[in-house]
Amino acid sequence: MELSPAPGMHLLIDFWGASNIDEIEYVGYALSQAALACGAAVQSMQLRLSCNHAGVNGVAMLDDSHLGIYTWPEIAFVALDVFLYGNRDPHRAVPVLYKLFKPKAMKVTESARGKMISASEFNSDL
Repeated sequence: MELSPAPGMHLLIDFWGASNIDEIEYVGYALSQAALACGAAVQSMQLRLSCNHAGVNGVAMLDDSHLGIYTWPEIAFVALDVFLYGNRDPHRAVPVLYKLFKPKAMKVTESARGKMISASEFNSDL
């Protein structure tokens, strides 16, 4: 059986030492610009201040996927979730978000979503 390529790519982006992460309007602008860089259209956006801290939490629903954000201004940390599928590349969001949030350090973890693996690749001891 031929294995299919992954239909989607999911990035988890962590920023430490980030700026402008307690302003809902700015966070919304950043998510919109990241979507635009990926060639995706924002269909709706729901952002709110967290009830436990002064951070912004929310999601931008795109025409075919989403961008999520959770911020902790008290420790200058941002957790972003970028999921796109098809020919759209979520990696294009990274430099835009980096430029707008100006982190001092970052980590990007990627996962190919929906990629089929063969049985020989699966470890049945899990």
